Parts: sequence; C-alpha cells; structure tokens
Amino acid sequence: MEPNDNTRSSPIFPVEIFQEILAHIGPDNKRDLIPIGLVSSSFAALRRPHLFYTITVDITAFSFTSSHQRLMELLRSNRSLSSHVRHLVCEMSPRAIMASAASQQELLVFIYLHFRNIDELSIFAHPSAHTRTFAVVHSLLDHFLSVRRLTRLSLQNMQRIPILDILSQPRLNHLNIVACVLKRWDKGIQTHKIQQLGSRVKTLTWVYGTNHSIPLALLYCQQLEELVIDHTPVLGMADMTGMGVAPGLDPSDLERLPAHLRPSSTFQMLHILVCPIATNWTPFCYLAEKEGVKAFPSLTTLKMHQGYNLFELLQENPPSALFDHVVKLEKLYIIKVKRRKIQGGWEDNTIFRHLHSCFVNSQTSLKTIFIHWKLSQYTPEIVLGLYRALEGIKRNNILESLVLNVYLAEPSLSLLSPDLQE
Repeated sequence: MEPNDNTRSSPIFPVEIFQEILAHIGPDNKRDLIPIGLVSSSFAALRRPHLFYTITVDITAFSFTSSHQRLMELLRSNRSLSSHVRHLVCEMSPRAIMASAASQQELLVFIYLHFRNIDELSIFAHPSAHTRTFAVVHSLLDHFLSVRRLTRLSLQNMQRIPILDILSQPRLNHLNIVACVLKRWDKGIQTHKIQQLGSRVKTLTWVYGTNHSIPLALLYCQQLEELVIDHTPVLGMADMTGMGVAPGLDPSDLERLPAHLRPSSTFQMLHILVCPIATNWTPFCYLAEKEGVKAFPSLTTLKMHQGYNLFELLQENPPSALFDHVVKLEKLYIIKVKRRKIQGGWEDNTIFRHLHSCFVNSQTSLKTIFIHWKLSQYTPEIVLGLYRALEGIKRNNILESLVLNVYLAEPSLSLLSPDLQE
C-alpha cells in the first residue's frame, strides 16, 4: 500500500531515523512494514526494498494459488521491484494434486529472468514430494550456485546436494544443512576445484542427515566462527538408516583422502561450538597434534548437549580430545537430560573424568560453568569424578557463575552411597 494524496510528501523525521526504524522492524516483518508506508512518501520509498526483500513460493502448489499469479504480474509490470528481491524461499507442500510440469517450468524461467540479485536462498523440501518437484528445486539450486552470488544458503530434506560446489562459493558465509543427503566428494576430486576450497563459510548449522561427508568438509572450512551440530530427528527422518551416528571423522578416513588435499589442522577462528557430547573430535585433534598446535585455540563458548542415542556413542567417542584442545574457554554448558538404561558398562561420570584438563587449560578465561546432568544410577565414581574435575578451577579467580544441577533420574534415590545413608 502506497501513501495517498493527503499523505505527507516530505519526511517528518530525518532519513536516518526512518532507516533505524526499518532496520529494527526487519525485512521479514511484513505486517508492520505495510502500514508504516502511510507516514510519508519518503518513508514508503525507503520501505520498498525491505518489503520485497524476501519472496516465498510454493513449488508444489504454484499454479493453484492466486497470490503467486498476482506476484508475478506485479513484478512483470514493475521491473524495479524485482531488483529489491534478495532472499528467495522455496517451499514444498505434501499435495495429492501438484502444479503441472509446465507451471513449474514457467516459475523457473520467471525466477531466472527477474530475480537476478538473489544472495540468500532457502529450500525447504518435503520428503514425500514428487520426484519432478525435487528436480525443479535442484535446478534452482544449481542455477544460483552457478551465479556464485550466494552469501547465505539453507537446505532441508534435499537429496544428493553438491557439497563441494557449495563450499567453493566465493561469497558464502552462512550455511544451514538440515536432514540432507550429500554427494560423495572425497574421492575423484578435480584439483582445480580443490584450489577454490578456501571456504569462506563463517557459520555452519548441520542437523542430522544420513550421509556423514560433512565432517570431511569441516576440514576445509578454515574461516568457521560458529558451528552448530544437532541430532534431533526432523520431519521425514523416521525411516532413514544410521540414526544416532555421531558426526566425526574416523581415523581411517584420513588415510583415504587424496594425497594432494591439504586439510586445515586447526579451527583458528571458531569461537562458538554447539554439539552432542559424543561427537568424535579425535581425528581433528590428531591432525592438530601432528603439527604441534591446538585444534580449537579461539573457542570461547562450548555448549554440549546429549544429542541422540548418547550412551552407545559416548563409550566409543569420549570428549577428552576436545577438552584437551580448548585453551581460552569463557562459557561452558553441558546438558544431559534424557534418561536411558546404561548399556555396555558405560558409566554416567565419563564426561566428568575429562573435564579437569578443560578447567585447567582455561583457568585464566573461564567465567561461566553450567552443568545440568541427570544420572541414570548411582556409582561412587560419579561424585569423585565431579570433585576431581572441579579441582581444575581452584586457581580461577575470574569465575562469575557456577551452576551444578546433577541429580538422579528417580527422585527416591540419593547421591549418597548406601553406607553413608546408614
């Protein structure tokens, strides 16, 4: 909606004030963006790039919705509006009747012709969508990868995504991968493509998928500043195999990498890490140790959560390697809340026995410690392990917050041993 003739034609505030207001509202809040254009014509003009910043299309239902048709007509009649579109969101819906192949191809052509300034792309595929619809979104992804303008990319429920082409994008800073299957890329890689792999990705979020090539990709993300790994099952994951496999790189994988690859041995710029407790960081630390450096020298915030299927994984992947390679930690969060039966003789206090080195290494920087831990049963080693771990902070004189919430799953049980209870 544009201002009418009675609307002020000149700004009632300096332009900088309007710009601050628009920045506060954000481009995704269209409900508030539309009415503020009535303030003045100048404000309406400043609002226009924000109003058209994000465009959402449903690939599956494109030919059935009048809103899509009105959008196409509006952008065709006013080409200048298309230049404001920077973020394209493609969605799929589980429909029994979907748009015709001709309609989907029409949409592709329209996007290619009109959306030439796209630098953010989000594709939320539906696992039950028709194969033809998947082909459409793959064509979209390939197109925008070839243009090489993307700064932010989010993919969900995609099959065989070209991770090598994605990582070699020259402007890509933010990457989100949710429940995707990746193309194998660690074999038969062309040398000229590897030379482009000075990946500029700064923030990476990876939510559980069936293919674990992404840890191999991490070796080449030398500019990572924030890494989030999660294993929470998402839509469409129930029938997928490999559920519960922790991300990580088996040491034998290092031997299978092509000889000409030179992976990074350390995450020099990583300062925020969120991951399941059982994530296997040992091979990454192994690479760093070979060169006499720490794998995580700049890490300041570490959040470790239980993830999925913890007990089977932690027995094989203890977090000791990660703790030994953290030297500037400021905030540590450890959260385990799910209750599961102990299997294979694994003890709940495993992580406590590896915390001591973390506390000692970061005793001049650690300010916050938060441990929320639900124990499945009592063993004397639990209290002893925690006590020994906390000995590592006795020389820390800058600690601001220490929260220990360690309890048994059954409220009737006590942390005290039977002898002490008597």
